[in-house]
Amino acid sequence: MAATEEPPVFELTARFNNAVRLINAVDGKRFPLMLTRIVQNLHRVSEAPFSPQEMTQLAGVLGMPEADITAILDAATYMFEKAAYHTLSIKKLGTALEAAAMDADKIVSVQKVWQDNGRTLLENLKSSTVTPRVLESIKSRTHLEVGQDSLRGVKELRAILQLGLEAPPGGSAEPEDVIVEMSKDQLRDFFLQCETIQGQLDALA
Repeated sequence: MAATEEPPVFELTARFNNAVRLINAVDGKRFPLMLTRIVQNLHRVSEAPFSPQEMTQLAGVLGMPEADITAILDAATYMFEKAAYHTLSIKKLGTALEAAAMDADKIVSVQKVWQDNGRTLLENLKSSTVTPRVLESIKSRTHLEVGQDSLRGVKELRAILQLGLEAPPGGSAEPEDVIVEMSKDQLRDFFLQCETIQGQLDALA
């Protein structure tokens, strides 16, 4: 019976392949520095590896648009996330990058940064991992809120969202309902953010 072929480590989407082409064009001396910053900040999910000012500086130094820099950073983040998820060896990581058509010198850089920082990253991810709650249900209603200025009789339409969250698996916590009250403008901004997230998910699909 033939052995089952292992699925590729990286999904070779058009977006990822384009990012690899951009990586291949990056200066070989600066690339490891970018990788090190990324892998050392990967467990800090709320922080970007580079500030807006640093992104502008990177674009100038590398002679690339900031959009290309962002694509490179996103791809490098994805590579290290996959390496951490699969606890890849240096050899397997190199093989996966070679399959993605990454240049040999860039592969060596990724392997070296992973070798130097991989264990620490895994420890940081383990200590910072929080089991997320899963959204199970959404209920909503609206009401008119009368302002404090009774002479003017100011009224504002408010939306009330009740988010039903499942209990995390393997824990003692109970299901929870989170009540969120928003103004019309806040609700619009919320849905615009949801549309942005949906677009990002669609781009990765």
